[in-house]
Amino acid sequence: MKRKKWLWLLLLLPIIPLTFFPGFLFYTAAPIVEGQSSFNIKYNQQQALDIYFPTQKKFEADPVVVFIHGGAWITGRKESINFNRFNGAVENLRAQGFAVISPSYTLAADGISPFPQNIKDIIDAVLWLKKNASTYALDSNRIGLLGESAGAHLGLMLAFHAYADAHPEWPRPEIDYLVDVYGPNEMRTLYFSETLDSLNSFIEDLPAILREPLDISRNLMGFDPQKDSVKASQFMYEYSPINFLKPALPPVLVIHGDQDQLVSVEQSRRLVAKMDSLNLNCEYHELEGVNHAFLGATDSQKDSIQNWVSQFIIEQYP
Repeated sequence: MKRKKWLWLLLLLPIIPLTFFPGFLFYTAAPIVEGQSSFNIKYNQQQALDIYFPTQKKFEADPVVVFIHGGAWITGRKESINFNRFNGAVENLRAQGFAVISPSYTLAADGISPFPQNIKDIIDAVLWLKKNASTYALDSNRIGLLGESAGAHLGLMLAFHAYADAHPEWPRPEIDYLVDVYGPNEMRTLYFSETLDSLNSFIEDLPAILREPLDISRNLMGFDPQKDSVKASQFMYEYSPINFLKPALPPVLVIHGDQDQLVSVEQSRRLVAKMDSLNLNCEYHELEGVNHAFLGATDSQKDSIQNWVSQFIIEQYP
């Protein structure tokens, strides 16, 4: 039980102010301390993004990687790109001439679901990039996504245009690729799981100031799913990207640990199997003995993760 409680505490890390860790950031060569950056650029009325420019200029217009942070759709910050999970890949890509963008997006708050606005925010961020690319010497025609956990889910929703049936009026920007790092793609399996039961039990033991923002039922859906099963079923179907696969999709890299206690590895296995059945371009790496957030990964596995991410992205532009 103690180990699981430490795992759940990972959800709280993204809300800790980044300014408390200046020494940590310099020690890990986080993007914020390398090269040139621009911060808090508004891309819609409510949200902003940060731009980490290439540390070596290789292109007249820089290809762009959009990093979508995790945090269970209820916590997280755009600054979490600096927390070192992907620093090696990010810095390798920047040295190869890529710019990396990290947008904020709508989170659950006060019992109001972040859906579908969080999806629309990521769409808006991509559209903003396409519109304003020349101002920042970015390439509007070379944009891909790198998402972690809940951020990978939002990336899947955009890459698959999984929102198109529910919101046909929304734009459908094309992206070149998606890196899906232990992202949930099927909400019903995620919601009806021992993992969520354990998480809810853990949350109940927290002080009220921490418990209320992390109340999954109250915040994620915006209603009590036990009281409206029809609405809950519709919610879980609509926000499950695996339901919206189609013959033509951008290349996807999937990375998942086989001991993940927050998002079961079976989610990625089923997604990859379904993509393979449709002859879609999908690369899959499963990490033996590794939990969510790469807990338990060896140094060799961590190095492999950085290489898989950076090489997959670089190879999209031969």
